[in-house]
Amino acid sequence: MRPGGGANWRPEAVQPSSGYGLNSFGHVLGAADLPGGTGHQAFLYDGSAVKPLGTLGGNSQAHAINDSGQVVGFSTRTPGGVGSS
Repeated sequence: MRPGGGANWRPEAVQPSSGYGLNSFGHVLGAADLPGGTGHQAFLYDGSAVKPLGTLGGNSQAHAINDSGQVVGFSTRTPGGVGSS
């Protein structure tokens, strides 16, 4: 996944959201629904701010993070979910 935010990303997009991973520094990651039900995007909460992790053009989810900050997850190339990486 590439860093950065999609055009639809807004801070209020983290509600509703699901957390999937946590490291020993308390960094949490997961997926947040985008406004208007347009999909979901991976996020990272580092204890001070929620940061979007980007997509490949569709939806994304982050599932695990290690103490070096490396994230594992997936992203689809289209909003409908055709193809993933």
